[in-house]
Amino acid sequence: MPTQTHSTTTPEDRDRREKRDVRQEVTDRIIAAVEGNTAPWQRPHEGGPRSGPINAVTGKEYNGGNRMLLATVAPTGDPRWVTYKQAAEQDWQVKKGEHGIPIEVWKSYEKGIERPGGENPKFEGKEIAVSGKEVRRFAKYYTVFHASQIEGIPPYEMDPSKTHDFDMHAVGEKLFDQNEKSAPILFDSPGQAFYSPKNDDIHLPPRESFLDAGHLYATAGHEIAHSTMAEHRLNRSRLQQFQNGTASDHTLRAKEELRAEMASYIISEKTGIPHHPENHESYVKGWVSILKNDKNEIYHAARDAEKMADYVIAQQKLLEVGHEKAIETPERNKQVHHRVILSHRKDLPDYVRQEPVDPDKPILEIQNHNRQSISGVLKDFDKDSLLLDTKEYGVVHVDIGKQFMEDGFGGSYLHKAMDKHIDVSISNDGRILKIHNPELGPQPVTDIFNTPAKPFGLMPLQQMDRSDATQITGKLTHVHDTNLIEIQPAGKPMLISGRDPDKAHQAEIRAMVGHTVTVKPTRTGELKVEDRSPQKVKSLGR
Repeated sequence: MPTQTHSTTTPEDRDRREKRDVRQEVTDRIIAAVEGNTAPWQRPHEGGPRSGPINAVTGKEYNGGNRMLLATVAPTGDPRWVTYKQAAEQDWQVKKGEHGIPIEVWKSYEKGIERPGGENPKFEGKEIAVSGKEVRRFAKYYTVFHASQIEGIPPYEMDPSKTHDFDMHAVGEKLFDQNEKSAPILFDSPGQAFYSPKNDDIHLPPRESFLDAGHLYATAGHEIAHSTMAEHRLNRSRLQQFQNGTASDHTLRAKEELRAEMASYIISEKTGIPHHPENHESYVKGWVSILKNDKNEIYHAARDAEKMADYVIAQQKLLEVGHEKAIETPERNKQVHHRVILSHRKDLPDYVRQEPVDPDKPILEIQNHNRQSISGVLKDFDKDSLLLDTKEYGVVHVDIGKQFMEDGFGGSYLHKAMDKHIDVSISNDGRILKIHNPELGPQPVTDIFNTPAKPFGLMPLQQMDRSDATQITGKLTHVHDTNLIEIQPAGKPMLISGRDPDKAHQAEIRAMVGHTVTVKPTRTGELKVEDRSPQKVKSLGR
């Protein structure tokens, strides 16, 4: 938090404040957040109504750089901020010792102007009056405090108009409504999404390749934000030149990606559709570089991003979802299936998939829960899974990921444990499975594997032996076998499988862990792995 506290303001205080470089302070804060992946546009949001930073008294939203700053430093989900004076006028009290945040507010005034000598210039024999008034603008700085720093402020209640019958699908599908102002959207680009300034169209992967509808809407929103650069939309001409390869300023890509990511964040905030940022390492480095180079850039970028977001919202009519359509929501027909994946991998979050994405059909939501241990009543079992009646999920399949308890003793133990409470766990290295029922003795039955179970079900899987497989690039993080590797194409893990292990290049492929690689399919379905590290491009595979 900043160093300024509430107190009686003196002329000396005002002089010191005016000498502060507030824009540099704000930029430094946001740079630190970007480097820590905690800037607001870097944080994912699964969707649903929420509010951007607002003034607690007027209810007015903060915009531009102020929006990004306050969203960055807000300690809780309460969006309200207030000045010390406003709080006092409401009989609220800033808590003793609390520190405020400086924000920038632009004001204007009129100044009279006159031409020296009182003479006006002439055009075609007629005088042109130049005396009059001009509008001048100047910045003032105020200190605001978060609602959590205020005593006596009432609990936060969201504007009911933002929560009434909200339906993510009804809003999100409007992104694809074509009109005379929108760029055509084509689902013809497996593995990547992009906007083409040259053709003024947007290319997305097929709908069924997205993790769920939320990821589809987030990706579409980002690319539609890019499309606002077109001359007949918001006309970000220099960025168009760079996208077309005719501009030499390579910071323009970083600037455009910053604006598009911030715009998609604002679209999410204002409409409730999800936000799933792609925090590529190159993006983060580019953003840090341009912000360090210019303390004004975050203000310029935030201003542009708001224009982009407002344009997309108006163009696609994202806030014009009628009550009648909202109550016919697929959420009413949604079925949720739970599955537990027993895994030692603590770096993988729960993986939720919704299918089909088509909003006109009922939604089947499959929630795969990553657990290292789970307890419940054993109802059934087979060679690689258990059926447990648990407190958390009711009756649920627990996938072990390997065939287990194949010896006679292990099978006998499971038969005796039927309809009894058992504890199931996997060791930290993923090699030792333990199943225990106290009634059957103090010691659990164990099974020891040669290798850890592969994390199927905890991330999307792309099969390179499919006829429609295309290349994909990302950071290689794990080699489960040389026909099953794990990469991060957009900061999120993905499994890629081939037909057969590549025994000829095992050592070389394993040596690429930590590198950026491109994985390509071959005609026979194996993996071809190319090392894309700087100054090194090596092709491996058949």
